[in-house]
Formats: sequence, C-alpha cells, structure tokens
Amino acid sequence: AHPGFKTHQAVADMLAFSFRRIWDQMLTMKVEDMDLSRDFRKAFHPAKYRNKFPRCMYPCSVFSAFRSSTVQPKILKGNWTLYEDRPGKPGWISTEPESLMQVELCFRQKPTFTFTYLRSYEKLGA
Repeated sequence: AHPGFKTHQAVADMLAFSFRRIWDQMLTMKVEDMDLSRDFRKAFHPAKYRNKFPRCMYPCSVFSAFRSSTVQPKILKGNWTLYEDRPGKPGWISTEPESLMQVELCFRQKPTFTFTYLRSYEKLGA
C-alpha cells in the first residue's frame, strides 16, 4: 500500500523545515574554519559547527532493512516481509493494500527521526 498525499506533504514539510534550519546554520560558517585538506577518516566541519546540529551517535532504537535492527515490527494488518526484491535492495515489502505495521521506537534527549521509503524503481539510475 502506498501512503496518501497527507504523508507526502508531511515528509515534504519535514524535509523543507530541516533543510532551512541547516541552511541557516551553514550561512554562519566561515571557509577558513574548514579543513580543506580533507582526511575522510575525520569529521569535515569543526566541532563548534557540528555541535549545532543534533545527532545521535548511539541510537536507542534502530529499524533498518540494511543492518541489524534493535526493534522488530508488529504486523497489525496484511503482510510485510523483509526481503530483496532486487539484488542489494532490501526492504520491508507488503503485497496487500492497506497493510499496517507498528514499530516502537525510543528517543533520547534530542529526538531525531528519519523515515525513508521508495514507491518504485522506475526512472532511477541511468
């Protein structure tokens, strides 16, 4: 089942708000404060800038198709299966309309939530 327009609008609003906040923060950054010799084993931006953006280094709950999850879904309606419908593309996939799953998450002091989904592989890639 594909989410309705309200879900699309909520995701779009969340992304627009997040990008605006990040852009506002980036406008205060100075190029001379960045290490442009870039060692990819180290953080790119100085700590004084990184600390402005909340992040969770050790999440208390993870629900992922790509790596080990700390929580498992509760299937409320229909069917959901974790598998690769294309090689290297795992995901929780339902083949019944209006299928529902519930995932209980926990949050720490500065909650962060990331949600991604893909409706179709059509027009992706070259």
